[in-house]
Amino acid sequence: VWTLYLPDLKVLSDATTDILLAGVFITDVEQADDVILSSLAANGMQRKMNALRKWCSVNFMVINAIRSLLIICSSIPKLLPIFRFGAKAASTKYISDSIKRNIFKDHYDNQASKARAIANTLLGLESMVSVLRPWEACKVYVALVDPHLTQDREVGLDADLDLFKPLEDNVLTGVRNMMGVNKRSLVASLVTEAGLISLCFRGVILALSHLKYLLAVNDNRYVKVAACNSVLLLDSSKASGPCRHGSLLCD
Repeated sequence: VWTLYLPDLKVLSDATTDILLAGVFITDVEQADDVILSSLAANGMQRKMNALRKWCSVNFMVINAIRSLLIICSSIPKLLPIFRFGAKAASTKYISDSIKRNIFKDHYDNQASKARAIANTLLGLESMVSVLRPWEACKVYVALVDPHLTQDREVGLDADLDLFKPLEDNVLTGVRNMMGVNKRSLVASLVTEAGLISLCFRGVILALSHLKYLLAVNDNRYVKVAACNSVLLLDSSKASGPCRHGSLLCD
């Protein structure tokens, strides 16, 4: 039903404040009922917020200001702007948040923690259902633990090996427990014997599959524009860090 509302959502476009990716101006992005507005200037953002509020009022909807988040991706200005949904300011103070060098760090840590907790739970089940045979344990592991280790690996490339190591340790520890071998066992033979693909190689396969999808979609799709802009950024030598899909194409 929500998709019936979105076609008439017309957020004001402003070439002077909109973000430009590969020759395409990005005004707004929607995923289900989540809306992202982007702008290079405070006045441009406020105009878009006003347009969104007006659209919601016409369609008998109310914006949840408490769950709305505004992020300033640059140095904090001396005069902090006040952003409003309506006439009253929801907040009059901007508190700077610490931005990590790797935007996927929290995600890596959370997924490693979830995978570890589920793997430990599976080990505890053996006291109630007897010891699982290796092929049975592998099936349960792939069904319950593996999804956490590979979640969002299509876009979160392993550019930082320090972040990837906890995920890989989860795999090795889990497989060694399933196979009943010690921690000094060879990694290559261990993964092969369990019938699994190395997590590192699986990440590359997932990323390349996603890149293949990005290159196949229409040129007017934002995902295609973002991928092309990543390549342009890498070619211009202005990238301060790894350009994920750009690195895949150039490598």
